Amino acid sequence: MNNFDRTSRVDVRDDGLITWYAGGTSGDWISLAGMVIVPDESNAVPLDLQNGWGHYGSQYGQATYVLLDGICVVQGMIKNVNKEELRNTKNKQETVAILPEECRPRYRLTFNLNVREFPGRFDVLTSGIIVWKAPAGWGTDWLSLTGISFTV
Repeated sequence: MNNFDRTSRVDVRDDGLITWYAGGTSGDWISLAGMVIVPDESNAVPLDLQNGWGHYGSQYGQATYVLLDGICVVQGMIKNVNKEELRNTKNKQETVAILPEECRPRYRLTFNLNVREFPGRFDVLTSGIIVWKAPAGWGTDWLSLTGISFTV
């Protein structure tokens, strides 16, 4: 979420409470525009995670995708057990998940998502591959995929 000149992470609890968690606090406001919340997760499917990325778990559950009236919505947090390996990656690009054929974009899409207190670039390819591209926050052991949504 946008906080003046910074990005922030907000959490939405199952009781509907929205709270700031991490990131920018330079403004006295935070924009919630663009937030997509899946009201019924009964059709949500766990993501096919890659390269040491796993479901964050705890109160965050599994990272999932759901197809709602022609819109693919990805949500959830993931973590990586290969943190040191990520720090040493030279090309600063990491495949984190693959979406199934029914939930893929027609064109390559780019999303700005939260990576701790930094913005992170995530591309969704027509092959369904979700790639973390930007070096900001590189070496973190968790990523939020919430915010990826597009028509199929």
